[in-house]
Amino acid sequence: MSTAAEQLDAIFAPANSTRAPGGVIAVRQAGAMLYRRGYGMASIEHGVANTPATRMRIGSSSKQFACMAALLLAEDGKLDLDAPLDRWVPGLPGFPAMPSARQLMNHTSGYRDHLDAAGLANGGAKIRDGWAMQMIARQTGANFAPGNGQTYCNAGYHLLSAVIDAAAGERFEDFLERRIFQPLGMTATASQPSDYVITPGLATLHVPLPGGGWRRGLFPTEEIRGEGAMVSTVDDLMRWLAELKGPHRLASAESWRMMTDAPLLPDGTRAIYALGLHRHIYRGVEVIHHAGGVIGGAAQVMHVPAHDLDIVMLSNGGPLQPIPTVWRILDTLLESELSPPLPPLASAGDFAHLEGAFYGGADGTLVGFGAVGEVLGISFIGTPPFPILRDHGDRLVVGFEESALGPLVIDKASLAAPAPGQPPETIAFSESGRRQTLHRLTITDADAARIGSALGGRYHSIDLAAEATINPGHPAPIAVRGEFGQVEGAVRILSEEFAVVTEPGADLPSAAIHFERDGARITGFRVSAPRSRGLRFERQG
Repeated sequence: MSTAAEQLDAIFAPANSTRAPGGVIAVRQAGAMLYRRGYGMASIEHGVANTPATRMRIGSSSKQFACMAALLLAEDGKLDLDAPLDRWVPGLPGFPAMPSARQLMNHTSGYRDHLDAAGLANGGAKIRDGWAMQMIARQTGANFAPGNGQTYCNAGYHLLSAVIDAAAGERFEDFLERRIFQPLGMTATASQPSDYVITPGLATLHVPLPGGGWRRGLFPTEEIRGEGAMVSTVDDLMRWLAELKGPHRLASAESWRMMTDAPLLPDGTRAIYALGLHRHIYRGVEVIHHAGGVIGGAAQVMHVPAHDLDIVMLSNGGPLQPIPTVWRILDTLLESELSPPLPPLASAGDFAHLEGAFYGGADGTLVGFGAVGEVLGISFIGTPPFPILRDHGDRLVVGFEESALGPLVIDKASLAAPAPGQPPETIAFSESGRRQTLHRLTITDADAARIGSALGGRYHSIDLAAEATINPGHPAPIAVRGEFGQVEGAVRILSEEFAVVTEPGADLPSAAIHFERDGARITGFRVSAPRSRGLRFERQG
């Protein structure tokens, strides 16, 4: 029988190249380190290999540390987690009520995501400092009322960092250093808001080029905070996981309990996202974790309580992605302990009648279907189809743990073809516990041309501080100019109410559009991405 190290070598050895980036992996069980190694290059440019001491960006894995900072301030009596946010940060919008810090932490605030919004208005252009808070403050709407859903939101954690600034009376980054990193001996860890700053010992982020080779990964802002700014090492993150499972030194047992206490969704089901941590069952075993992604890198930090198993995987753009690889490690090490495999991905052949069909809801929700190889893909609020719909027998599900969306649930019976090859007229759909009926969108070429002609004009968005110009056509060319950059595409008409924006030279959706009318005249539209819904553009003149 092969040892754990030999089993893990079989996973990581093929990725250990001197011509490609890689990462660092550490696996510990019952206090004993089973595996700890670097693979691939920390810098292709300088010929430096990754080692266990290499510092890496950990992206959204940072969120659990921001939550612990807030809980420490709550223990100090300086922060009421359930009080309205404008007690600490004035001038925030409330839709229809002001959310709380706890709702920021568990993604139930309803706020739109500023990173989605930046992409919609400015593409990949560099954003100036201060823009994130300005964007949050100028919003004229929200994804939903506070507590009435759960949508992953980086803006919530950026705002949480500002709340911590005010409550602590010191910079969020300094508070993390003083109250978390130093006490735990995390000497290689810091919250670093900028990829443009030279950070000693930090691996270069690598983005693969379509034709081969690599580009440097840089996030186009220098003000990332609690949403994903940390740099760390596998050893430091193992120190954090030791604190998570106890005995606890940083915070009380009650604070640690709250870290894994997820909210109820509107339909009464329990969410899996608590305060900066996912907690759920994987193949019969409870797991606690949070992944992270940056431009040119990714991370996964996981604890498996029943088996006292800790896994930390950090990547600077190598061929092995941390999220699927850590599940593979779990499957390998706990093979005899796990229940049967996850439900299979939905087969495209079983749902061929849905190919190309789109469905819309009264609130602007837009869902489409398309094959991704042999798997059924789902397009959600203007995304290209992605292949993570799992077939649970009576329903198709996109799990929050696999996508940081939803859960998205479709009643499988509602997908039945009313006649051979014909898509159903309605589907029963649920997002984050909010159930609704979606109606199939259809339009003739003549009507699409009519709408495309009527759509032409100039539009302004307060929410995005952006201007949009649409040229009449079918599809209709669109250019959105924000404060820092421009995004171009084409508006593909789906119905009298809905359209998608497609990228230049491709028919893949990149955003969803819901038209606004005064009688027959189009007076504006609302553009949406999965984490930022209903950003309004009003016709000018």
